[in-house]
Amino acid sequence: KRGPAKFPARPSRSRRPSSTSPAKNPKPFRERDAFPSSLPLHSKNPYSIHRDIQNFARQNKLEDALTILDYLEQRGIPVNATTFSALLAACVRRKSLIHGKQVHVHIRINGLENNEFLGTKLVHMYTACGSIKDAQKVFDESTSSNVYSWNALLRGTVISGKRKYQDVLSTFTEMRELGVDLNVYSFSNVFKSFAGASALRQGLKTHALAIKNGLFNSVF
Repeated sequence: KRGPAKFPARPSRSRRPSSTSPAKNPKPFRERDAFPSSLPLHSKNPYSIHRDIQNFARQNKLEDALTILDYLEQRGIPVNATTFSALLAACVRRKSLIHGKQVHVHIRINGLENNEFLGTKLVHMYTACGSIKDAQKVFDESTSSNVYSWNALLRGTVISGKRKYQDVLSTFTEMRELGVDLNVYSFSNVFKSFAGASALRQGLKTHALAIKNGLFNSVF
């Protein structure tokens, strides 16, 4: 009889975990409910919020993405560099300087202004949106500049429509003096700046330098 008497006691023990398990489940629900219904989210799961922002960025829906960013800032929820990269790419596609500057503000708020990867993306975004001044400022404030950020600055000066080959040449010369590892895009940007400019002599010098660096076939 003692044996059967133990069986009723076991279910009672199993009920205790089941009574406490609902207490564990509400946690994610409370976190999901922390995101108001007004936010344009595909999912209210806080762990997939970055994915939502990136999806909006791919669709060029910057207004929706920035609405979420503003809310995350208020909540003190950090945003990663990959998400910001997707947003900057969307700004480039839309040629939206206004949205680009807003994204830049959020990058600063998240303490990523010295991120080398995002620094290059910011230079590219500003140049693509026609603000060489802002691109130069980001570049100058960067703690470490690589050949990609240098090339982005060169390209921005070239595509600004002003064809200031002297400015491009000045930047290119500075790259050489600082020992930046020049690549095919460095030379390509310089050659493009010579188009339509009376800079035959300098063009020939740069051409000779490209040959010296073994990049003649790549550039042409």
